[in-house]
Amino acid sequence: MFANYTKQAPQSGATRPCVLRGLRNADGSNPVVHVEFLGRDNKPYWLELLAKTQEKMRVASSVSSPAELDRKSREERAENRETVITHSARKLENVFHADGAPATDKDIALFVRSIPDEDFETLFTFASNSANYREYVIAGDPKAIAEK
Repeated sequence: MFANYTKQAPQSGATRPCVLRGLRNADGSNPVVHVEFLGRDNKPYWLELLAKTQEKMRVASSVSSPAELDRKSREERAENRETVITHSARKLENVFHADGAPATDKDIALFVRSIPDEDFETLFTFASNSANYREYVIAGDPKAIAEK
């Protein structure tokens, strides 16, 4: 009955390009990582997230100092990088090695592990935002809407 809305949900396996505007290549272009949605529709990711969440809830009460909190934060970012590598990053575009040689999709793990934290947060946030993966369908007759 409301399939026009159901179709707008992120589709499992669909990827979108995330332009890392904080990074710049020698030619002025920006690196692009094509990523799959990190959400409920990405089942391997979702099941891993649920398992990790249970463990984090058990350990959370043991954080006792700012230094410990900082250490946990760094560990979590490292885990998030591995999550993106495993469950989201699928293709590299406009990515080059330091010697200028083009990177291939086999370089995804090394690239994701090497980018600055702020740029990784951009990538992780993009991959986690369902709005970046939606296919919006007009709910109604486009011709009738255009005539209004």
